Amino acid sequence: MLINPALVYAYIWLLATFLYTRYWSDIFLPLSDITLFYIFGSIFAVGLAWVLTIVMFIGKKIPIKKNIKLMEFSPNTNKKILFLVYIWCIFSAVELLYFRDLPILTVFGMGSITYHTYGIPSLHGFLNAIIQSLSMYAIYLWMKSKDKKYLFFYMLTIVPYILMMTRGGVTSLLIQSIFVFLIFKDKKVSFSLIVKASVLVFVFVFVFSFLGDVRNVDFYGDIYDVMQISSDFPSFLAKDFMWVYMYITAAINNVENTISVYDNWNFEPYIILYGLFPSFIRNILPIPYSPELVSLAFNVSSFMPKYLFAFGIYGSLIFYFLASLVPLYFYQKFIRTREIKYGFILAIFLHSIVLSIFSDFFLIQVYIFQLFLQYLVFNKIIFRVNKVRPNFRTAT
Repeated sequence: MLINPALVYAYIWLLATFLYTRYWSDIFLPLSDITLFYIFGSIFAVGLAWVLTIVMFIGKKIPIKKNIKLMEFSPNTNKKILFLVYIWCIFSAVELLYFRDLPILTVFGMGSITYHTYGIPSLHGFLNAIIQSLSMYAIYLWMKSKDKKYLFFYMLTIVPYILMMTRGGVTSLLIQSIFVFLIFKDKKVSFSLIVKASVLVFVFVFVFSFLGDVRNVDFYGDIYDVMQISSDFPSFLAKDFMWVYMYITAAINNVENTISVYDNWNFEPYIILYGLFPSFIRNILPIPYSPELVSLAFNVSSFMPKYLFAFGIYGSLIFYFLASLVPLYFYQKFIRTREIKYGFILAIFLHSIVLSIFSDFFLIQVYIFQLFLQYLVFNKIIFRVNKVRPNFRTAT
């Protein structure tokens, strides 16, 4: 259940909707019937796609998990991963030499470049895809071998995002890591592990808010005044939790603000393809849409506005049904084959589903590159340490 794309989508959007209806911010608009219909309609569309994939895979066989504990990377795969490390190091050095600055230096008053302007367009997205992939491989190898050197390598993959002051990069890396753990874990999740994970989430909340405070010094003034914390906010919670609350829920506020401007039906696929064009092409093309934000301080608008503009209210729900067949297909392939490439691809899709309440992480160059890297690296590369012939059971 924890790695089923349909259930993850339902959980994340139901959670966001529930939190929104707490109205802990006075800038939140009352939730209209049409917005509620749209959110629940999207959940229904994804659920319907899940039912269809179950029907499509009826009769296919699923290997019993106990026979897949000891999968390792082949020598050929290790060479490919090492090649990615070299590529990342070389071109990251090129970027550093080109800009001769790092966003983190602004914290110490030593630099002027921001995380918005650092990085060579398109190349930077490819380098981010490499570092995200390397982090997944490192956490997987640590899980399987318990060798602390892989945990050290994993920590190293976080450093570039700290230097670039990109909370989004760190967030994506950590969420993908969580799903790699859930997908490839050998044992059931224990209570102690849940406690440790909760502590890590707690720490991340405060790191997230700290980086936000540092980046927004004198930009919006007192950010907590911008949040307009309502009297309904629980007194036992630290004010820092409003950072995460606002980022989870503000997207619904922005959808509510513009839901009345969308047509019921539309067909402009150019809108969803715009973000996949290289930067130098996007710069000469008209911006296809611009959702109206309730507050510029909270520019998260979820993945929905892009598809609402492109296909309309009802058309986008049909699109969600068709598009969700892709991650659900890889989910079905993984639980039936246990091939590692399907597991990593599934982790990327699940990460994008969780972050769908922030923005559209499905059609972004970084994650498209990352999906292709899994096929490049893991094509015909896995062997089993144990030679036990897998047992099978028939899927129902």
